Parts: sequence; C-alpha cells; structure tokens
Amino acid sequence: MNGAMRGIAPALALAAAGLAAPTAAIAQAWLPPKGDVSLTLGYQFYRSTDRYTTSTGERYYDGHTRQHGLVGHVTYGITDRLAVNLGLPPYFLSSYDGPDPHRWPVMDGENIARDPSGRALFYPPTIDDGSYHGSFQDFRGELSFMAVEGSWVVTPFVGFQLPSHAYEYHAQTGVGRRLWDLRVGANVGRRLDPILPEAYFHGRYAFAYRQSAQDLRFNYSYVDLDLGYFVTPSLSLRVLGSSQIAHDGLKDEEYQLTGPPQDGYSLSQWVYLTVEDKQMRGQPGLPVALRHDQLDYSTSYNLGLGASLAVTPGIDVSAQVFKTFWGRGGRPTDLAVSFWTTFSLSRMRSSAKEPPSAAAMPGPSIH
Repeated sequence: MNGAMRGIAPALALAAAGLAAPTAAIAQAWLPPKGDVSLTLGYQFYRSTDRYTTSTGERYYDGHTRQHGLVGHVTYGITDRLAVNLGLPPYFLSSYDGPDPHRWPVMDGENIARDPSGRALFYPPTIDDGSYHGSFQDFRGELSFMAVEGSWVVTPFVGFQLPSHAYEYHAQTGVGRRLWDLRVGANVGRRLDPILPEAYFHGRYAFAYRQSAQDLRFNYSYVDLDLGYFVTPSLSLRVLGSSQIAHDGLKDEEYQLTGPPQDGYSLSQWVYLTVEDKQMRGQPGLPVALRHDQLDYSTSYNLGLGASLAVTPGIDVSAQVFKTFWGRGGRPTDLAVSFWTTFSLSRMRSSAKEPPSAAAMPGPSIH
C-alpha cells in the first residue's frame, strides 16, 4: 500500500463513567497485503471539567480531570484478506482536582463503619489526591477478514480487551473499568469516485459483550465514522465522528439521594450512605454503588478533525482533535488531542493512491 495512505487514523470515542479509557479502534475495511507489518506509537491528551448526570442531561461541576497517555500496537497481514492487530497495554498518567475524590468506605461487616460519634469512616483517596498517578491499562487484539472487496469493502472482525493487572478503577482518575469484553462488528469503506475521486468514507460498528460486575452485565455499542479527502498524494484531511452507546447501566436517579450531601461528606460518600439500607437492581445497594465506576450508564457522541502526512514511504504521522457534543452519564470531553507515528515494513509498494490500510491505524482510541 502507498505510504501516503498509511497515515489515515481512526476516530476517538471519549469519556466513560468519569474516566478516559482507550479502546481498540484497530482495523479498517482495507487490510494490509500479506506479510506487511507496522508499529504504531501514539500520545493522547484528555481534559474534562464537569460531567453529565441524569438521563435528562443535567450537568454539575465535579472537578477537573486531565490525562496523558502513551499507546502502541502492531498490525500484521496474515493474508491479503486476513489481518491481526495486537495492542500493548497503554500507559496513562492522570490527575483529579475537585470536590469528589473517590474514597473506599471502612467496612464493618456489610455496613460502613462509624466512629464513636456516629460519623461514617472512609479511607484516604487512593489516587484522587490532586497529584498525577500512572498505570498501565488493558491488552487488546483484533482479527479482521475482508469479506467483500470492490466498490464497497466490508471487513468483519472479532476482538477482545483484557485488563493487564488489577489497577484501581474506583477513582475519578481510574484508567479503565477493569472489565474484559469481547467485540464483534464490521468495518465498511468506499472510495467516493467518480464524484470525489480523492475522497473516501469509512464506518465501523462494534458490539462489546462486557464482563459482569456484581452480577450485572451492561453491554455497549461503538460507532466510528471517517470522511477523508486527499489534498495531495501525501496529505489527507478528515472529519471524524465517534460514539459509545450504553445498552444499560446505572443511572444517577437509581442512587435515591435524599437531598444534598451533609457537611463533611463528598457526593460519592453521601451516595454510599444513602443506598446502604436500600436495594439496587434487586440486591443490596452498597456493593452495587461501590462498583459505579464500572457499571454507570454512559452514552456520548463526539466530533473531531484530523490530518495525516506520509513523511516517507514507511513513516507516517497523524493528529486528531475531539470534543463531546452530546452525552448522558459520565464525563463530557472538553478537549482530546492525539498524535501518532506509524512505521511500516511493506513487501510491496504502489504508486497510486489507495484506500487506507489497517497497518496505518494509529492504535487504541479512548473509549
């Protein structure tokens, strides 16, 4: 494939349950030729200053979250129609500054322990202390098969995401949900000739069957769209859209808050105290509420712009910027910026422009 095409990058899908976590947007409809291998390395920055709350879209200030990430993945063309992509666990460095640092309660049996005055006891924040804390996140992989090749290209895929270790998820700055998922879906692509011979369209749908937590399993769908145009054989500009769609999940109204938090308690602490003697989803409320960072409902739609440049036949660079324009649950993204470099070893080169290949994909994006 022409090096000018390998800089094409996927859309970022951003912000889930008050955290930024990458997902494997690691394939496209056009796959690399047999024997092609590429290494993609990327940097991501994410910022959020408030959050969406109820299903009606109410918002309230919940502090500042910032995150820097280093991401890498390898793509290999097994045949001309079959490709595999393996993602290394990305490393994220995150900080939170706000009124609701997450703190685990001190437990006394099945209830929150109290001091002699009756005040509930909580441990200090693990990582929500205003400083930057770093952690690796999840392994990921994907196997893609180009089932239809012609004017339209259709490439189904199967993939997985697996936590690399027992990282902290109960935090505003948690790097992920610490849940595995299995994904199935398809990539669809088309060159827009003869109307716009220098343009292309790419769409991707993935259904994520996610691990259950507290006997509750909430699955997600992910949709990414990419409309690109080649200004020159080496430079492409793109309009990007991405979304994550929750099929279920805990919503704010399920926590049954009884008024604003009492003095000395943060919002999450007051949630735990409120649901301590109640039921949520047919079981005791406190264990469910303590899993809210894994189970909360979060749907968001994001728009972005991107550009890719083929520096040499085997080195490509790209950049994207994104922002949430609609969401329910979780944190909206005020700003997400990413930069990628792809190093490709190809058995064959073409002098004509061709649609983007999976070898060009700049790795996991934030989901």
